[in-house]
Amino acid sequence: PGYAYLVDDSKPDTSPAVAVHPESNGHPILVLPRHPPQSLAQTHGIPESACPWPSVLTDTDAATVNPGLESVRREIDDFLLAATRAVIVLDGLEYLSGLHGFDRLIGMLRDLFDSVQSSDDVVLMSADLDAWVEREQSLLLRECDLIPADRMSEWAERPAVVEGHPFCQ
Repeated sequence: PGYAYLVDDSKPDTSPAVAVHPESNGHPILVLPRHPPQSLAQTHGIPESACPWPSVLTDTDAATVNPGLESVRREIDDFLLAATRAVIVLDGLEYLSGLHGFDRLIGMLRDLFDSVQSSDDVVLMSADLDAWVEREQSLLLRECDLIPADRMSEWAERPAVVEGHPFCQ
């Protein structure tokens, strides 16, 4: 079955760094970054074409996707339709929550997690949990597994640990 993980990190640099490891072993990757994707290409070697940027900006060199939840979900669905055992990185959930409200975001995430778990894909999300009140944090953590930021940092530095995960087998 698939997996959904949340990384509680105020500086979400580690999720793309960890996602590169399965990608280098043939797993398709989609990164929806909070910031323009050029730095992901430079820092982690992730192709910009795999990093559509959720932004309202349209006159940019980067590929963008409308930050509406329906557009983000459609981007993910289109990717999953063409991919097997894929890795999806959602960076900065608090941005989407701020735009659309927590209730709409958690609804979209629940639906996404259901489809990912039945299709053997992985979702890595990064967010600063302090952006939400305790009730919202609890609801989010009921839907996915929490990975501490320090563990993700360790995994980013040690690819063998990630490659030992059942998903990568």
